[in-house]
Amino acid sequence: MDRKCNIIKENDCEIMIGKVKASLTEENLTAISNKGIYKRGTKDAESITDVSISFSDDFFSIEFDDTKTVIKKDLSDFSCSCRSKTVCRHVISALVVLRDIEISQAVQEEASSEVNPEEEVPSSEETCEEKMLVINPEYLSEVISSVRVIMKKGIINCGKSDIDVLVQLSLKGENTIHNNISLMIRSLSSYIGEMLEKSAEFSSIKTVHLLCRIYNTVKAVLANEKNPDNLEKLCYDGKEKYTERKPLCFTGLGAYPWTTDSGYAGVTAILYCNDDNRIYTYSSSISYIYENTKKFSSFESLEEVFRSHAHWTNSVSLEQVSGSVFRLIGGKTSNGGRISSSKKTTMHPLSENIYEKVPLMNIGSENFSADENEYEYFGRRREEKIIAVRFEEFTHISYNKINQVLEFEISDGIRLYPCEISWNEHNKNAVAYIERAVKKAPEKGSFIICRYIGKVFVPVSIIDRKKVRCFYFE
Repeated sequence: MDRKCNIIKENDCEIMIGKVKASLTEENLTAISNKGIYKRGTKDAESITDVSISFSDDFFSIEFDDTKTVIKKDLSDFSCSCRSKTVCRHVISALVVLRDIEISQAVQEEASSEVNPEEEVPSSEETCEEKMLVINPEYLSEVISSVRVIMKKGIINCGKSDIDVLVQLSLKGENTIHNNISLMIRSLSSYIGEMLEKSAEFSSIKTVHLLCRIYNTVKAVLANEKNPDNLEKLCYDGKEKYTERKPLCFTGLGAYPWTTDSGYAGVTAILYCNDDNRIYTYSSSISYIYENTKKFSSFESLEEVFRSHAHWTNSVSLEQVSGSVFRLIGGKTSNGGRISSSKKTTMHPLSENIYEKVPLMNIGSENFSADENEYEYFGRRREEKIIAVRFEEFTHISYNKINQVLEFEISDGIRLYPCEISWNEHNKNAVAYIERAVKKAPEKGSFIICRYIGKVFVPVSIIDRKKVRCFYFE
C-alpha cells in the first residue's frame, strides 16, 4: 500500500529507525502487549496512509490520523493520546509503521556501523581473570576475640556493652567479603537484646547455636584461606549480580511482611514467570538498626510499603505487583530469582484472570517435593519452595503457646499440609484471618499459596475467582 511517511531528519531520526527495525519482531511486539492487541494493531496499521515521525532524547514521536504516540527506542516506555495505561493497539500500529519503513542502504549501513554496547561486552568467562577472594585476618581475629569473651562469661552475664561491641563489629564487616559473618553478629546482638528485655521471643538454645556458628565459620575461613573453592562457600558479600532480560510475563501470587534478626524489614511479593516457569521475588526493604530508622520495623510502616506507589518507572505498588498479571519491560533478574528495583523497568498490566492461570503453573502439589538434605551448616540461603494447594478445608487448628505459633492443617482432599504462622505484630492480621476462615472457610477450589520453610508450610495468600487476597495486609 502507499503510505506517506514524513520523517523529520533532525537528531538522526532515520538512523535511529534503522537501529530499532530489527527489534520490532512479532515476538517482541506480542511480548509487550498480547496476541490480540498485536493482531488488531497490525491490521489498523494497514489503513494508515499519512504518518509523521520524529526522534528526540531517546524517544520516537509517531503521529497518524488523530493519534499521537511517544515510544522509547528500547521499548521500555510508551504513551498514547488515547490515555491507555497499557500498551494499546495505537502503540503497536506505530511500531509496525516503523518496522515497515524502507531505509536507504547508506543509512542502514550507518546504523549498523555503530557497535551495540551490549554486543561489545564479552562474557566474564572470556575476559575476566578468576577473582581471588582476600580475607581480612584482623577483622576475623576481632570476631574470635569477642566471641571468646562471651563464651567465657556466659550469655546470661552479657550486658549492653557487649551488644555495643557486637554492633560495631557487624558494621565493620558490612558489605565486605565477610558480610555473612557481619549479619550473624548482628543477629547475635539482637538475641542478647531480647534476653536483656526479658522478651518471650528469646531462645537460649538458638543464641548458643548462633554463637558457636559464628566461631566455627570464622575458624573455617582462616583454615581455608588458600583454598579458593572452600573460601567461596564460606565468604560472600550477600550481593547478587543482575542481568537484563527480554520482556517477561509475571503473575502475582501474593505478598508478605518480614523482619530479620540482623536488622532488616520489608515486604516481598511472590511472582510466577509464565515465560520460564519459575518463581521470582520482588522485595522492598530497609535497615532498622539505626535510631532514626527503628520505626520502619513496625507493621504500620510495612503496610505503607505494601500500598505505596513507588516502584519502577510507572510508580506501581507492591499491592499491584503481587495481585495482577503483567508484562515487565527492561527488567533485571538475579540467579537467585530476585527482580531488580531498577528505575529503567516498566510494568504493563495485562487483563488476565489469575485464578485461571494457577492450575497451569508447575507449583501444584503434584510437582512438590521436599529436599532430603535441606540443612547445610555453612550453606547459603536457598531458593524458597512455593506450592499452590487447592483448598478443601482447614483441620486441627490450635495455638502453640510455647513456640508462639498458630498451627493448623490444610486439606486438598487427598493429603494434609502442616502449616504454621508465627504470632508477632507483623503476622497478627494473617493469624486473625485464618482463625476467621476456620469458621467461614474460603470457597472450595481456591488456591492457598504457601512457602515451604523448615518442613512446614507458611501460607502467604488465598487466590479465589475474584482476586489475590494478601491476608497479611487485610
